[in-house]
Amino acid sequence: GATPPAAPSPDQPRKRRRAARAKLTTGGRVGLSMVGLMLFIAVFAPLLAPHDVGAIVTPDVFAPFSAKLPFGSDFLGRDMLSRILYGTRLTVLLALAAVLLAAVTGT
Repeated sequence: GATPPAAPSPDQPRKRRRAARAKLTTGGRVGLSMVGLMLFIAVFAPLLAPHDVGAIVTPDVFAPFSAKLPFGSDFLGRDMLSRILYGTRLTVLLALAAVLLAAVTGT
């Protein structure tokens, strides 16, 4: 004859609840992707930036976007894309500092 199925272990419902909580909604996935992208940019900004953050790359101030300057230039002729990529580092560090400060001091 057929053997009866094994009785479920008491840990199974707990594992199922934990797995159900770990599932992300679509909004959660989008948010996690955005945070992951920001962290990636912050960590790899020196490799992603086409120019040094303070380098004056064109004599044309406020140059429009082009193949050389995808986001144009600022009032000194610096590449805006490079400045935005490096600025992401500061933004992420400030956000992490705020979270750590809130975690340490409580809300």
